[in-house]
Amino acid sequence: MQQLGLQLRDHAAEIRELWIQVIQEPPLRLPPEHDLGPLPAIIYDLIEVSLLHPLDMKFHEHKIVAALEHGERRRAAGFEERIIYEEFAALREAIRRYVAVCAVPRWKAREALIRLDMAISVAELAAVHGYNRELFEQIGKWTELPRQLARQSPLLDLPLPPA
Repeated sequence: MQQLGLQLRDHAAEIRELWIQVIQEPPLRLPPEHDLGPLPAIIYDLIEVSLLHPLDMKFHEHKIVAALEHGERRRAAGFEERIIYEEFAALREAIRRYVAVCAVPRWKAREALIRLDMAISVAELAAVHGYNRELFEQIGKWTELPRQLARQSPLLDLPLPPA
């Protein structure tokens, strides 16, 4: 699994290009010039927390902070909240497509996709929270949010990925 994680991390730019293709397909059809914001960094972070460093809180928190920022940027740019769900759905599909062509046993690909999906779900939740930052600030929860979301990651409860 470590080798697949390294391969994915080394090819994050290709995953990003797949993501750009997916967002232009129906039903999304976001424009080619769609601002990716911090999503390229989030791709790298997702791979780190899913396959390479799943028990290291600093990687989880880094991913959460980037996702929070992504959500904030979407709101500031005037997007509806649903764009976050669409972007992360497209990201899931791009990663699935990339893993499908990797030369790894099917069980490893499935295990990697499950772990990546868990990490994406947490990042998506963080992005939605970032979109709604004002609400979390009003109730005094904003400053503790990155650490809280990182600690709640389901990846922390899994055994380390198999070799």
